[in-house]
Amino acid sequence: MLRRLRPVILAALMVAAGCSSSGEPKSGAGGDAFVGTVEGTDALIGLVFDGEKVAGYASDSMRLSVWLGPSEVENGLAELKSRDTGDFQGAVEFFDGGARGELNVEGAPFSFEAAPATGEGGVFWSKDGDAESGWVVSNDGEARGLKKEGGALSEAGAPKGSARTDPDREPFASG
Repeated sequence: MLRRLRPVILAALMVAAGCSSSGEPKSGAGGDAFVGTVEGTDALIGLVFDGEKVAGYASDSMRLSVWLGPSEVENGLAELKSRDTGDFQGAVEFFDGGARGELNVEGAPFSFEAAPATGEGGVFWSKDGDAESGWVVSNDGEARGLKKEGGALSEAGAPKGSARTDPDREPFASG
């Protein structure tokens, strides 16, 4: 089902990009972070964009915890894929001042919009042995995150670690 939706989602984003009054797709500003909400859910999404690649993390602090591996950005558009499985998770369009797209949550697409991270906002990560924790912190300090250990998800506690901005490094790039 998701494979059939992929061209539809990307086509919809291309049409939106062509009709956008927000300016041209964003390019060239390396190391930018974007944070936003996933409509219709309690999830936050955080994206990092280096001008060529995008990666990210999304969580609702309950059952959604997905690291998005690095994907090439072409003409401001990119697919979002799971870091761990490579499965298609949605698509994103970058434009002057932000990003928007769709993220698949439990098999259904949900829209999101993300603004440049400011203040406390960003994508955070920490690793302790086999336990990996991730958080998205919104610009107003609201946080969502989970800890994964041995395949099980649990409460991650308060955000710690450092903000991540490079799509080619941990935690976005596997291995």
